[in-house]
Amino acid sequence: MVNGKLPFKFGRVDKDFYCCDCPSHTSLDGSPQKVGWNFSCRDCTSLTSLEGAPQKVDGFFDCHKCTQLETLKGAPTYVGGDFYCSGCASLESLEYIPEHVASWVICGGCKCKFKFEDVKNICDVKEKKL
Repeated sequence: MVNGKLPFKFGRVDKDFYCCDCPSHTSLDGSPQKVGWNFSCRDCTSLTSLEGAPQKVDGFFDCHKCTQLETLKGAPTYVGGDFYCSGCASLESLEYIPEHVASWVICGGCKCKFKFEDVKNICDVKEKKL
């Protein structure tokens, strides 16, 4: 990390990309725009948005326990696996949730209690786990 940001710009990563457990990580700028497998920025407790995150993740996307995350703005439009945003204690809205999630949306433990209908109304999701 350099000043809370990734020191390089990644275009595409064919496998996993993890930048988790970084309490000083304030931005996802520099993250790859496409990830072939999984992306995780979990436990990055200083992130307030997902701006700069990949726009397509073929596996799971994990922003679990990003306790200062206030918005999903910048989230991928497509997630080929699960989308985890549970434990994001400052998250009040599912606005900007990915348009398509192939498997589960897991969003318990957020500031607002979300219902499956809330998710289904704004996201093409296969299954639920709230």
